[in-house]
Amino acid sequence: RALNRAVAGMGGKDNICNFFELQGSTDNANFTSAFQAAFGRKPAKKEFLELQKRYLKILPEEVAKAVKEKRYIKIKGIERFLGILSKREEVLTGLGTGNLKESAYLKLGPSGFSRYFLFGGFGSDSFKREKVLLKAVERAEKILGEKIKPEQVYVVGDTEKDIEAAKHCGYHIVIVLDGFGDLKKIK
Repeated sequence: RALNRAVAGMGGKDNICNFFELQGSTDNANFTSAFQAAFGRKPAKKEFLELQKRYLKILPEEVAKAVKEKRYIKIKGIERFLGILSKREEVLTGLGTGNLKESAYLKLGPSGFSRYFLFGGFGSDSFKREKVLLKAVERAEKILGEKIKPEQVYVVGDTEKDIEAAKHCGYHIVIVLDGFGDLKKIK
């Protein structure tokens, strides 16, 4: 909804996100796809940054509206799971998300989950999900002061693109299909 409004605010078509698939892609890829669908071309750097700025300005209002309208849901069991992980000394929990860093924490805000994620890889790091995951691990290594082997990394994802990215990196994968992923696309 925030991306639809941001594109429309730049003179683009209404509800542009109805014309392409958002799930599992990075915000950077989604912004490019939305702009291209609305204007028939890729955005110039200045246009891309303007779209990003508009999106981030609109997003807090859309998140608050989703909470008020009860469209914002916490997946059952996640809070308990994160609580258990946070108490384990040998576990460092981070984000590997297609969201921009700022939008990721805005979206997590109402759930209270942001306190569990001190670092991450974000859609602002790359257009490619596997590079987002690699960046998260790189940041974890800086926190720990040591290298992390691929077999030590577990990715909990909600789309088939998460599976593909984790496999590409040699990481373990757990998939939670609760509203976003498509079981038919999982290989």
